[in-house]
Amino acid sequence: HVFRTTSKEWTARGKVTAQSMGAACAHVISSFLRKHKNVRVKPDRAQWEEASHAAAVLMSLATDLKAMCPIADYVIESELIQPWCQNNSPEFVMELSEAVREKKPKFKLTDIRLISSMIDQHTKATPIASPATVLTSETIEENRIDLAMRQIEYDIRAVKVWMGKMKRIENHAFSLRLEARQKAAIANKRTATDFMSSHLTFLPMQRCDQVLREISVAQRALESKADDRNTQVVTVVLLNWSAPSTVSSNGTQLQGELASCLIHQSQQNVGLLLSPMFAYKRCGIWRAEMASLNMLVDKSLVLDKSWSLIFADRRHKRDCRSLQYKGRIIEGPIAPAQCW
Repeated sequence: HVFRTTSKEWTARGKVTAQSMGAACAHVISSFLRKHKNVRVKPDRAQWEEASHAAAVLMSLATDLKAMCPIADYVIESELIQPWCQNNSPEFVMELSEAVREKKPKFKLTDIRLISSMIDQHTKATPIASPATVLTSETIEENRIDLAMRQIEYDIRAVKVWMGKMKRIENHAFSLRLEARQKAAIANKRTATDFMSSHLTFLPMQRCDQVLREISVAQRALESKADDRNTQVVTVVLLNWSAPSTVSSNGTQLQGELASCLIHQSQQNVGLLLSPMFAYKRCGIWRAEMASLNMLVDKSLVLDKSWSLIFADRRHKRDCRSLQYKGRIIEGPIAPAQCW
């Protein structure tokens, strides 16, 4: 496998070998064992890919280092590869991760401090300070500032690595939440579909006699499903006229006729009316309510009892609708006393 990039140099450095994969496994295992038992989690795919990419680059850098300097293989293994595998040099691990992430076109071996120190050590290029050198206050201050700058750079790299890990954790948690929501939505949709197909019957707004015939068929189907054959099916009619603008006048007349026919079929049948609560014109609610009540009373229905539908809270702060919807209980002209 090769981690391909837009740069030919970095594509060549991203070739995965058996040796690099072994180093990546050792690095991931060492990182896992260094954590406390309570915070250890199984490495995900992103961590394995990051470790294998870094290991491939590390092996490529080790090969380039051998070609540049006459350094023995065991020295490179002990001073360069093993510190990364065992996580013994956090600064080197962070520098390598930063180099792999940024993929600078002008990257050099000496950009990594550990490799630069190895080159200086084995090629004797590091100048030796004379014993007669006198440290002045300016030199000490410069060294202190240089040390502070290095510490700041180290902290910046540490924060970048931490932010990258936190971003991966957030993305993983978001994907888990999204997957759970999708599964819940699919399960809820399946449950609602099964319930509606087995318990609900939708009838089109047609003539009153046609709708009554279809309702009679649905009532007989419900009676056939009852365990006790002597069980009487009670019909409860719900008239939702809280928003008169959503129902045409013909639809209101048809619903009123259907409610009258169904309630007059049996003394046990009742109806529930949600009175109008919305109107576009002033005094429109009162007029709509009086019109609906008069229409039902003209059909020999009794509307003496009241009821209310109470909501717990509003959906939005700008919602000014009432939390109490008033309604009427619709009865036939002869209602049994034990019905309530």
